[in-house]
Amino acid sequence: MELLRFYLKYWKKRGKEQNSKLKILLYFVILTSVLSGVGNTVLLAIINEVIHSPDYTQAILWTFVGLCIGVPVVRSFSEALLNMFSMRVICDMQTHFCYSLMATPQQVLEEQGSAKITPIIAEDLKVLADSLLAFIMICLHASIVVSCLAYMGWLSWQLLIFLLVIMTVGIAIYQAITMRGQRHFFTARKHYGRVFKNLETLTSGSKELKLHQPRRNDFVHKLFVPAVETFRRSVVVGNAVYGAARGIGSILMFVCIGAIIFGARGFMEVSAEVVSGFTLTVMFMIAPLEALMVRLVSMDKAKASLRKIDEFSAAIEEHQELNSGVDAEVEPMPEFQSLAFEDVEHEYSAVEQAKHNHFTLGPVSFRVEAGEVCLVCGGNGSGKTTLAKLLSGLYTPTAGKVRYNGMTIDRDNIEAYRQCFSAVFVDFHLFDTLLGIDYPEHSEQATELLAKLQIEHKVEIDDEGRLSTIDLSQGQRKRLALLTSILEDRQIYIFDEWTANQDPQFRGEFYHTILPMLKERGKTVIVITHDEKFFDCGDHVIKLDMGKIQHDSLPVAAPALVET
Repeated sequence: MELLRFYLKYWKKRGKEQNSKLKILLYFVILTSVLSGVGNTVLLAIINEVIHSPDYTQAILWTFVGLCIGVPVVRSFSEALLNMFSMRVICDMQTHFCYSLMATPQQVLEEQGSAKITPIIAEDLKVLADSLLAFIMICLHASIVVSCLAYMGWLSWQLLIFLLVIMTVGIAIYQAITMRGQRHFFTARKHYGRVFKNLETLTSGSKELKLHQPRRNDFVHKLFVPAVETFRRSVVVGNAVYGAARGIGSILMFVCIGAIIFGARGFMEVSAEVVSGFTLTVMFMIAPLEALMVRLVSMDKAKASLRKIDEFSAAIEEHQELNSGVDAEVEPMPEFQSLAFEDVEHEYSAVEQAKHNHFTLGPVSFRVEAGEVCLVCGGNGSGKTTLAKLLSGLYTPTAGKVRYNGMTIDRDNIEAYRQCFSAVFVDFHLFDTLLGIDYPEHSEQATELLAKLQIEHKVEIDDEGRLSTIDLSQGQRKRLALLTSILEDRQIYIFDEWTANQDPQFRGEFYHTILPMLKERGKTVIVITHDEKFFDCGDHVIKLDMGKIQHDSLPVAAPALVET
């Protein structure tokens, strides 16, 4: 029922046209699966009839021939539809999840972390899609089982009742056992997140682990191995429990056969033909019933994934912004004149407070004018990057006002406000293609920038805007990120510790060539920096300390700004 509710809720969110196409395909898959299952049972009935009544008619013969050809054809058609349906559902769910993430505020994504998000995309969505396929296969096997039961009821309803009593007891025992297995699968999914997080640590922290043997040993023996072993044990035990349940189910099926052959004839008046028909049908039902058990296992596994997706969806849905997703139509903001912070504060959520040592930014008040180069300095942990994310609209204030040209920024216009900015953050991501940029129109400018940034001998850009390589030093990668940022041609630029990985010569190039070039083009530039000797390159300098503005003045009147 949990899975059914999820799919109904999911389909309601889809477009009407896409929804109807997917439903039609689903109905065809189920219909062909059921027809295939019923056809198998009819074949069984014909075989049993002919065995006991050799005087068959031509109609029975041609029905048998038709079913022998038709059932495999229908089954193949059903499998082709099933493959088409499964791939569409998997890809559609991943796309829907991507759209959902795009509409989620940056701060919420950071709170959740990649260790939660990536396993959902890589594993849980596929498990859920597979569970829908399992549901379809359950329809196929259930149609065989039900049609077999109907056939046995036609042979002898008294013997069918006797058989159903035994099967009900068997199903109850099976369910009691599988409930224990389900708990192990929930535990396995919980620890899968820990395993994935440790794998991220293993790749991102490989240098630090190689250089410190005690740290490496502790990581492997105290974090990685325990998480992997717990995950392994939970999966192995869970599968073992389900295997035992299937084994008991098979034993009970043979008990049914034994009861029919040896028990029913002792107290029921049934013919040898009926006993033979029941025995043949029960043996034919064993494979579909075992398949049903296997599919039910995958449905149980899907419940664990569903809970993780539900938890994540609940965490992000209430924060999602209606106009910041993919293909959103955003009314551009007017030409930039001024940006003002009025008693702006930002406090991290309870989840993030521990990570940021209970840091709170603000209240801060300042103003940046169009065409200005504003330098923001301060020690580590003073709030510079948090301020940059507030400036660019990635974070929203918990108190105070942000005003663009005097207009208050709120949920209705924050996406349009963000489109005024281009930024290179400390933890920037470098795309290998100039996405969102009409490269042919900017090719000449890109060539000039490659030369100006002194990386023309390292990187080439093809006609589609693809970079020949991004496998460069961190300083060179930052230059490529800067090139992309300039080509975006936004009104306001934010560079967060951009010069940290540049050599002294190119730091001077950045302050004395790049910034004046942007200023000459009428751009407003906000630079987060520790380069005190270049403070004279700014029109405006702000110094932060412990989340508060310590100084806010012009560089010519601020010798104290160079204090460390």
